[in-house]
Amino acid sequence: MALANCDRCGKLFNKTTRGICPNCVREEEQVFEEIKAYIRANDAATIEDVASAIGVDEELVLHYLQEGRLEITESLAYPCLNCGKSIKIGKYCKTCLEELESSMFGVASELKKKLDTKKATGAYFSQRDDFKKR
Repeated sequence: MALANCDRCGKLFNKTTRGICPNCVREEEQVFEEIKAYIRANDAATIEDVASAIGVDEELVLHYLQEGRLEITESLAYPCLNCGKSIKIGKYCKTCLEELESSMFGVASELKKKLDTKKATGAYFSQRDDFKKR
């Protein structure tokens, strides 16, 4: 384990997977549980209502929603990061995810064609041959 300074409080700690110390992790989890309890008790609460009642930033509530850690109610829907359509899970709506996936497959296909062309012409290995000659 490596020593690191906590991203939140600055204290030195043995870093594992997160950039915050165990005390800050406990504090975050306590706030998360408060948010979760408030939503259960007030199922018509909006993100703004929850943040105001608990005393946290709306971004934190949104972060937990996007992670899928909170139960989603009708009033807790939030906008897709791409098109703004109201969603209840993740960061993007289904339509935007499908478009993103399609464009990614297109780019991957183009890269594969270029690589195959280089292999077929021998251009792919020419740099290695030049390196060996030096």
